[in-house]
Amino acid sequence: MKKAFAFLAIALAAGGALAQLSWVGDSYIYNEELDTWYRASGPANGGWGNLSETVFDAMDFGIVSTLTLGAQAQTFDQGGGTTVTMYYEVFQGAVSQQDGFLSLPWNRQEGANDLWENMLGVDVAAGLAPGTEYTVAVWFNAVRDATTVWDSNSSANYVADFETAAVPEPATLGLLALGALALVRRRQIRP
Repeated sequence: MKKAFAFLAIALAAGGALAQLSWVGDSYIYNEELDTWYRASGPANGGWGNLSETVFDAMDFGIVSTLTLGAQAQTFDQGGGTTVTMYYEVFQGAVSQQDGFLSLPWNRQEGANDLWENMLGVDVAAGLAPGTEYTVAVWFNAVRDATTVWDSNSSANYVADFETAAVPEPATLGLLALGALALVRRRQIRP
């Protein structure tokens, strides 16, 4: 009986050790406006998680009105109670303009890994000054109990550039309105 109890205790301890969170990675970043995935730390040469060969790091999204980013990541933990988050920070030069996060809900299990995904995303360009160049840095973490693991490109984060669209000046809008009014008036005068 003592042997059976000891075996059970060892089996439970070993099972608990196997269920520890040890890794987050195979990360991808999703651009909702372009309906496109970009590789962060995902595999570059295939595999079930290969959503894209295009690398997010050093990407230039050009001029945007919105830049909505979602994400996907995997963990190796084999158990419940884990939360996975994508964090972001937007910089103008070296000055932080805004930061935030996006929770990634559990999606499914793939082999020994759990897959976490949120394609609805967050608009990282919202509220920024128009006609300005920015850099967005993205990184991931997974937390379970007292364990936190990071996917942050060796603490350099995954970084891409974009520029917010310029808003037309009021004088330009006024000229456009006058031109439209003149065209409407011209049509009304013709017989």
